[in-house]
Amino acid sequence: MNENLFETKNLLDTVRFRFYSGRTKNRVEITKKGDFTREELFAILTLFQFLKSEKGIETANPQELLASLGVEVFYPFDAEKNGKSITFDQIAGYEGVKQQILESVILPLKNPDMLSELSKLTRKFPSDTRPRAVLFEGDPGVGKTTMARIVSCMTGLPLIYVPVESIMSKYYGESAQNMAYVFEAAALFPACLIFLDEIDSLAGNREEGIFEATRKILSVLLRKIDGFSSQRNSVTIGATNRKQDLDHALLSRFDRTIYFPLPDLEERTKILETYALHLSETERMKIAEGLNGHSGRTIRDFCDLVERKWASYLIEKGLKPIPPPYELYLENSSNCGK
Repeated sequence: MNENLFETKNLLDTVRFRFYSGRTKNRVEITKKGDFTREELFAILTLFQFLKSEKGIETANPQELLASLGVEVFYPFDAEKNGKSITFDQIAGYEGVKQQILESVILPLKNPDMLSELSKLTRKFPSDTRPRAVLFEGDPGVGKTTMARIVSCMTGLPLIYVPVESIMSKYYGESAQNMAYVFEAAALFPACLIFLDEIDSLAGNREEGIFEATRKILSVLLRKIDGFSSQRNSVTIGATNRKQDLDHALLSRFDRTIYFPLPDLEERTKILETYALHLSETERMKIAEGLNGHSGRTIRDFCDLVERKWASYLIEKGLKPIPPPYELYLENSSNCGK
């Protein structure tokens, strides 16, 4: 067994089984050079069935399972207790986006019975019209992740934050397994939100060998979204900045796409009010004119840069802290992002 099993000459005479124990958080790999005997295969199957048994997953701590995959859980009640709860007020502008999210996600989750009763009054065959999956589309930095946390805080549901790219594995098949484990762990919550960030990572590289792995994880994701949507008061939220590259079958799983545009002049001015409160409205608007095409995140980074430059000046001159002058913001606004 000291030979390199990944050498090309050994690929055809080496067999490997790899699977994951949700209960113990261990990855099990069984490798043998040559054929497995019937007894060995039976033993492997028995071990697999034991690890996949109901006792293994149902008695597990979902947060521990998710943490083992590099997935975070945001608990709104903990955020409220620590004074970190957020609302729509934390995002300047985006009134249209907020209204869409309120109507499509927040109110249906908080008032599921209302939708059920309306369906009985309007449909020949009443059906469940609550949201199952919603796609947030927009450039990086426009507030998609922050908005998902706001939905969590306003509905009281834990948010399972899944950075899709981080659970992609270099080992064939592991990415699909990781995605399946995320949804299995999420199913242990009475109700929750799954936030699939950077879902365009699945748009995939169509090069040989990569496409098959992408196809496999997509297949798992489609099945899991369908199964997860059957859980009452649970919603999948995807985030992308390349909707046009997403698989059509995946897009069809989302009931609604909500587009996050880059902020306009009025919204950029409001964002500056958050980070440059000492400036006048007229001054902020003038600076915002030079920040056209920038997201809320890059505007925040711009303000951070101005403050660091001003702090360096104050330190060099031995002066006490005072807010940066309007002229310094204006001077740097034309170079923002360059």
